[in-house]
Amino acid sequence: MSRLMSRSKRKEAFMKEAEKMFDELDDWYEQNPKASFEEIESHARESRREMMGKSLGVVINGRDVGKTAEIPKCEQCKEEMIFKDYRKKTVYGVEGDTRLERAYYVCEKCEGQTLFPPG
Repeated sequence: MSRLMSRSKRKEAFMKEAEKMFDELDDWYEQNPKASFEEIESHARESRREMMGKSLGVVINGRDVGKTAEIPKCEQCKEEMIFKDYRKKTVYGVEGDTRLERAYYVCEKCEGQTLFPPG
C-alpha cells in the first residue's frame, strides 16, 4: 500500500476488503448450507474482525504516517533528527488487529533518543 492515499483510493481499498469478506462468507455458507444462524454469525464475526483490522489499517495508514517536510528536533539537544525508516506496530483492538506504520526518527548525537510520530 502506498503511504499517502486519496480519500477515493482509501475508500476503494476499504471496499475491496469488505467485498473479500462477503465472498468468503458467502462461499462458506455455500459449503455449509445447514449451518444454524448462530454458526453463520460466529463465522461472520471472525471474518468481520479480520476485515475491520485490515480496513482500519487502510484508513489510518493511508493518511499521514509521521514523515513531514519539517525535520523534527531532538528534545534533548535540539538538533535535527534523522529519518531512518518506517516502523510497524501491531495494535490489538476489539474490532480487529491492525498494523500501523509510522515514520521513525533518531538523533545521532543523543544515543537512544528516538521519535515515532504521531504519538
